Formats: sequence, C-alpha cells, structure tokens
Amino acid sequence: MLYRSGPTGYRLARVHPHPHLSGLVAVPLTLSDLPAPRMNVARAKQRLDLAGLPFVFFADDTTGRG
Repeated sequence: MLYRSGPTGYRLARVHPHPHLSGLVAVPLTLSDLPAPRMNVARAKQRLDLAGLPFVFFADDTTGRG
C-alpha cells in the first residue's frame, strides 16, 4: 500500500516487508520495515472505527493476504 507519509512524502507498506525495492520507482519513497498486522475483517473494522483512521492496512489472519 502506498500512502502519503514519511520524509519523502510517500511510504510503501507491504504485507511482508523487504529492505529493498525490486524495480525502478517514479517517485522517491520510504519503505516501512514493519509487517502488516494480522487480524480478521471484523477486528480491522473495529480498529478503523475506534481510531478514526482513513484506512487500516492489515493481513487477513486466515489467508495471510493484505
């Protein structure tokens, strides 16, 4: 997931972070070194509602997909 944040203005979060990108990018970005938290959709919705966040990036605890 690419979102606005970090010192470059863009931050890339991935389910399984890697220290380097495997290709060229059009804009400078900061890489998140944290894995996506694992949870189910109900927990993600609860987190979204309670925190008032614009989005919740997570990995499904059953499938592992983001």
